[in-house]
Amino acid sequence: DYEVQPWFDCGATAATRASAEQKLRTAPKGHFIVRPSSKPGCLALSVNDRTGVIHAVMTHSALGWQVNLGDTVSSKFPTVLQLLQSLQPYLQFPAGQGGGGGGDDE
Repeated sequence: DYEVQPWFDCGATAATRASAEQKLRTAPKGHFIVRPSSKPGCLALSVNDRTGVIHAVMTHSALGWQVNLGDTVSSKFPTVLQLLQSLQPYLQFPAGQGGGGGGDDE
């Protein structure tokens, strides 16, 4: 269940685009936050990239989760965690925080 992962920012203090940028600006390159998107039914991925903090919309369909990062559209994956794992080493999971295994995150 992605909602319980330490990289998911939700609830009353959910990250906005601006607060995600503030949190990630001083984080190591590749660190990220997944947060609710302003687009219904979608999530937002915010990543501290080599050029600064970037944002992408993660969409869900019957075929799975997908993200569009600039000119690159990912394959579809059945879970959010599997999608994020496919983006390694671009994304850096903190040790013990969702980077390993293939557990069910939906």
